[in-house]
Amino acid sequence: RTGWDTTKGSLLESALQKPKKWQKFEKDLLVISITLLIIVSIFNIYLMIYDIVFRGHFYARGTLNRTLEFITGCVAPSLFFSFVVSGWIVSTRLKNKGIFCFESEQLRSVGRIKTICFDKTGTLTELKMKFHGVQTIDGFVSRRSLNVNHMLSSGKTDLIFALACCNSLDIVENKITGDPLEIEVMHSMGFNYVIDESENQVFVPSREFKRVSRLPHNFAFKKDKFTGFSHTSRKMSLIIEAEGGKGTYLTKGAPESIVKLCDPNSLPSDIDRFIANFASKGFRVLALASKHLSSVNEENPDTNLNFLGLIVLVNELKSDSRQTIEELTMNRINVSLVSGDHLLTCVSLAKEANIVSDRDQILTLKSSENDTLEWTQLSSYPLSKNKNLNDYFQTSSAVLSHCQQHNVALAIEGDAIEKLFSEVGVNIFEFVKVVGRASPHQKQIFVKILQESNMAKNFTVGFVGDGANDSLAVNTADMGLVIGNGDVTLVSSYSTRASSIAPVLQLLINGKFSLETSIQTQSFCLYAGMIANLNLIFLYIIGLSLSNFDNIIALFYWLPPCVLIVFTESSDRLNPHYPSAGLLSSKKLGELFLQISAMFSCLLIFHNYLTHRMSHKPTHSIIQKDDKREINIDFFIESKAAFIFVSFNLVVMLIAFHRGFPFKRSSY
Repeated sequence: RTGWDTTKGSLLESALQKPKKWQKFEKDLLVISITLLIIVSIFNIYLMIYDIVFRGHFYARGTLNRTLEFITGCVAPSLFFSFVVSGWIVSTRLKNKGIFCFESEQLRSVGRIKTICFDKTGTLTELKMKFHGVQTIDGFVSRRSLNVNHMLSSGKTDLIFALACCNSLDIVENKITGDPLEIEVMHSMGFNYVIDESENQVFVPSREFKRVSRLPHNFAFKKDKFTGFSHTSRKMSLIIEAEGGKGTYLTKGAPESIVKLCDPNSLPSDIDRFIANFASKGFRVLALASKHLSSVNEENPDTNLNFLGLIVLVNELKSDSRQTIEELTMNRINVSLVSGDHLLTCVSLAKEANIVSDRDQILTLKSSENDTLEWTQLSSYPLSKNKNLNDYFQTSSAVLSHCQQHNVALAIEGDAIEKLFSEVGVNIFEFVKVVGRASPHQKQIFVKILQESNMAKNFTVGFVGDGANDSLAVNTADMGLVIGNGDVTLVSSYSTRASSIAPVLQLLINGKFSLETSIQTQSFCLYAGMIANLNLIFLYIIGLSLSNFDNIIALFYWLPPCVLIVFTESSDRLNPHYPSAGLLSSKKLGELFLQISAMFSCLLIFHNYLTHRMSHKPTHSIIQKDDKREINIDFFIESKAAFIFVSFNLVVMLIAFHRGFPFKRSSY
């Protein structure tokens, strides 16, 4: 069970337990097919009784043929073929644009995307961060001013240890692998990472460090008891083994997690101000702490730690992230930033990416230690001069009322998601623009809540990420897009090798094309099937049926129209309109039944015109009640004329259903 609790284990579990997402289109298709089968079954039973009672005979073979004709009219074989061809065409087009589609049947759900959540690091921002500097108790030291000799002379040996050795680096085939930033910081401290003669991975300090610390020239620090970053503890740790079995415990992680483990006497009095100041400017902040151990086997070393300082990192926004976000919002798609970073860091980036506009009032929400929600404000607020708004908003429902009346952007921490959902419900989450300090599980919960919020209007939710910590959310979302070629592609429906989020625009364009094409194909097949069945019922009532030749033609003449509907180009750019989510709507059904009524009325008028000519002989005058002759159905003008009329009508309807704008390029 331990393996499943790891990040890779969670990723593999998500891939093995990928849920089936039923779309409204598929549900409507199933309901319509079953309804039509029930209706034609009733008519078929009626015709069987009519043959026995009024015509005095019953032919099992003829009844079987009639049943198969009705079934073919209800569920067109070409319909499912067109769905497969449509998915293949769209997948091929996406592949040519650098987007790989692993579940083509889910493309239709992309056509109803209303909300897209983006991860921060590696998705909206560059994957590689830059080392900005270190904030110690004595003050801030920029990267350029960082001097190892000065740090050694001022007794900051543990800080050098933490910067150089507290990392997740590894050695593979005699080459250092891992985060390039950690390698850069380690080398800037004068350390190197090698494998010694005993096959142990060790940190080799610089000559100056050995001289000042009075260490042997061949001395190296052994890496021991490494614990990788965990989303529950939000930190990583290791022990550096020195001479005599002694060691130094080093840890690095989220400031909130590290500060709780530190000795209060080692903390600066204004530590919270430092953290908030850097985070509000968009910097990523990590805290460092250490503890000297009498033995490397000492239990529970992560108590009463000595606070060393804050690492300040720069995570720059990708060049095209803001432009893509602006195009999404311009097309009425809600965008949210969901990240594990500090909430204020996420808010700063959201403003830079235009996820949060300058006009928005930014309200933040955190979950306090006593399990209550704390509302605060970050921007100018007209209703209260106090930063803490809990006195103004007596309940969370009051916040929802205020959001509905003003331009408000909510920024919440991951721990507050479920509490907010239980107090207010799903409606308030449409105003949530930023989620910070979110674990992988909390990202998944946020996506599920958004899906529930959008379910009433049949809209869907997308998530765009790049790492294994996004796997749960990517797997849950209706559109899971992975940037890059990471392991998380195992659970995603779509992936791209591009390093930017720009491919999401092409994915949305083709998703709307796929849904609109499916709706058009199903509408055409539904119309054609109902007309064909009405025509069959009409012919059976007057004592005729379609000939074998007409049946063969009818079986295949559905295919070319469906293929013609599918083989069209998608629109060049994204637009704010949405295709219908399904077929069971009053507008769609009203249009359909109006068209069928008009067509069937024309068929009756046409039949009446043919049968009232002087040269016409009624069917009953040719086929007697007890006639045993084999009659050639092609001989009767009623049968042939009805078939030709229906076929011509379907050609006209194909042109009508083959419309282009705004999701497809028009073919005429």
